[in-house]
Amino acid sequence: MYIETQWINVVVGICLIAASCAFMIAQTRRRHAQKPWHSSLFWSIIPGLVGGMVVIAETPRLLGVDAGSLIISDMAANALGIVALLLVLRAIVILCFRLVRSVFDRMQTSATK
Repeated sequence: MYIETQWINVVVGICLIAASCAFMIAQTRRRHAQKPWHSSLFWSIIPGLVGGMVVIAETPRLLGVDAGSLIISDMAANALGIVALLLVLRAIVILCFRLVRSVFDRMQTSATK
């Protein structure tokens, strides 16, 4: 099924990139203010990667470039998508390990009481 390309898709991608930049700036300010921040940098990078993927994939189609350039832009967009997916999978694995560790810590504290 062919999905029609529109400029609104590029605008959404640019907004995701801007949101990623805003997350990184907020995270840097919190770090300088010595407030604890539990998430890592990759949470602020994921929207930028997805936005970059959308912009790189959609803009050449809207501009009507040749097929060779479309292949290159699609490969770059797929690479950004794979990196974003790997970062999400990394976050899920870290969350699972923290959950298991928390459960075992609670079991140990309840066993020692």
